[in-house]
Order: sequence, then structure tokens, then C-alpha cells
Amino acid sequence: MSPPDWENESLKLWCKNAAEVPREIAAGDGGMMQKIATYCMRFGFETKKVIAKISGDAMFAAHFAKDPAKQGIHELIAAEYLRKISMIGDFEILPKGGKNALFIDASGGLRKRGDKSATSAQDSKSLDFFWRTAEFVCYASHKYTKESGGAQDHQFRDQKRFLENFQKHENRRAACFAICDGAYYAADKMDELRAATRKTPPLSFAANVEDVAGKLQELAALKDNSRR
Repeated sequence: MSPPDWENESLKLWCKNAAEVPREIAAGDGGMMQKIATYCMRFGFETKKVIAKISGDAMFAAHFAKDPAKQGIHELIAAEYLRKISMIGDFEILPKGGKNALFIDASGGLRKRGDKSATSAQDSKSLDFFWRTAEFVCYASHKYTKESGGAQDHQFRDQKRFLENFQKHENRRAACFAICDGAYYAADKMDELRAATRKTPPLSFAANVEDVAGKLQELAALKDNSRR
């Protein structure tokens, strides 16, 4: 399959969100009304005049649209892509927070946030996806990072920590995927992440989402070789 068109999918959601602005105002949506209140406070405009301007000017209304990135657009695009891979079964988007969110702890164990034992700063961030391929259970962390910068570097370090923690994982029928998309993940970044992957079971991978299918073939080959 061709790689996702990240920019076009994001643009479509921006446009959809912009078209929703008048409806959200009419419904008294709390988030929307707070945006308008903040805008009025910053620039000294009257709320009624701003609302009237929004209702008559689609370009101005677009300024108040929800940011697709804050709606998890990139995760949703990746999830839709992964669901279409024939080797993936029982696909799930995992909880981002709460007691059922999963992570790889500093000792390599798979745990839930609700576990009674204390968490560590060295634990991975919550995992994003789960699926099954052949006899393997697969866990994935997905990041879409467009540009370089402090916060973006932090996302890179999260992915690297995920892979480093998985080095200590013991379930040979598990696999982990650090799925990295966006311009930030140039060759040097991906090489650094691949250097942190496991080359013997349980395997781990660092890949763009369009390369996941090929990595799953490596898992299937591992299963076939174990039967010889």
C-alpha cells in the first residue's frame, strides 16, 4: 500500500472542523466559547461582534476551528492504515490514560497504569496499538513528528526508551513496534532507533507505518523457521 497522505487527511479534518464552528457556537460548546472569550480578552473585542463576524465570514470562523492534531488525527490515520494490512488481526487502539493504559516498564515488563506498584520515569509512555500476527502479540507506539524542536526531540526519546525497555522483555511470542512518521524521522533518526531494536526474539522494530507489513513478514518467517 502507498503511504498515508498525512497532509491531505489533516487538511480535510481542518476543513471539517472549520465548518463545525458556527454549529458549536449555536450549541454553546464550552471549548468554543472559551476560545472566543480568550480572543476577546487578548484583543479587546466584544463577544457579540466576534460571533457576528464568525457567522458571516467563513475565513474568520476557520481561525477558531479545532486543531486536528489535538484530536489524535495522526494516530487515527495510522490505525486506519494498519487495519488494512492482511497480516494484522484483533487490532485495537489502546487507552491513552487511566488504569487500563499499557506501557513497558523499566525492567521490560508489560504493565497497566492501574497496577499498584509505583511507576518510574524510565517507563515507556502509554502504548497506542495492539494486534495479533500469526502466533505473536504485537504492541506499538506511534509518533507523527513533522519538524525538529524541543517537544519533538522529547517524542523521539520516548520512542527510544520504549525500544530500550523492550530489550529486557521476556515473552518470545511478543513483538514491539516503534512506528515513526513525519519529516522529523529522517535517516539518521531512524538509524538511531533501529540500533535500539532487538534482533533476536522477542523482536522489536522501528519503522514508518508503510513498512510495518514487511516487518510482519519477518515475524511470520520466524514462526515458520521455528517449525523446521
